[in-house]
Amino acid sequence: MQKVISALEHLEKLSSARDSEEQTIESLKTTITHLELEDIKKNEERIRNSKVSTEQLTKSLEITHVFNGLIKSLSLAQSNGKKIKGVILKGRKNFSSFCSGQKTEAAGHAEVE
Repeated sequence: MQKVISALEHLEKLSSARDSEEQTIESLKTTITHLELEDIKKNEERIRNSKVSTEQLTKSLEITHVFNGLIKSLSLAQSNGKKIKGVILKGRKNFSSFCSGQKTEAAGHAEVE
């Protein structure tokens, strides 16, 4: 009878150990599932951030392109402004020379009469 009781006690210990192992396995499965969900969320966030970064980069490139176009237009306008200023100054000089020549010519006509 003692052997039977001893065997039953041994079976009870094994059963308790098995239950404990099953609980540990379930706990580990829950932890793994939780970590996998966190990993999925992190990957989704990375993808979302990547899309946002790509969109921001695209907008920045578009803005840079627009600014470069404006800078080229401004440079061209400045260059044209300098050319126009040169033409105006040359025209004024020629007009002044012409007017001086007219005064001299008018004075010469006045002396002749």
